[in-house]
Amino acid sequence: MREIEQDGVIVRTTMSRGQGIVEMFTAETPPCFGWQIQEGQFRLVYLTGPGPAHGPGPTRRANREQEARAYGDYFCFDQARTLLGDTGPERPVTAPNAPLAFNGFAPDFVYRSIPAPELTIGQLVRLGATYARRALTWHADVWGTGDGRG
Repeated sequence: MREIEQDGVIVRTTMSRGQGIVEMFTAETPPCFGWQIQEGQFRLVYLTGPGPAHGPGPTRRANREQEARAYGDYFCFDQARTLLGDTGPERPVTAPNAPLAFNGFAPDFVYRSIPAPELTIGQLVRLGATYARRALTWHADVWGTGDGRG
């Protein structure tokens, strides 16, 4: 694993389930926001802190999802579609008038994703930088130090 922490973000490259993964998270006090690229997916991630949403099990997972729904606008892929084109539908699919649905991993995060097959290095860098700025803005707003979500 390789990890770099700078200017309020952590960027990490590692392997997970036999596949390469690149990820970025805000580095300050949770909750944190970030993104991942793995297995042809671009994911927007909500990372919870200690408390009732942290840990294994369906109740804690439901709590993570409920926390993430409070930041539902963060899970917007419009900028990714501008950079990549329409690569396919968001996952998991959310039924009309239903609460926003998430995939996730215990013990601490949930995410939504879009397909991102065969990214060029340029696309990866632009996508990563765009969503790093977005994650930092959201994190600052949650902690009352920002000037508007973007």
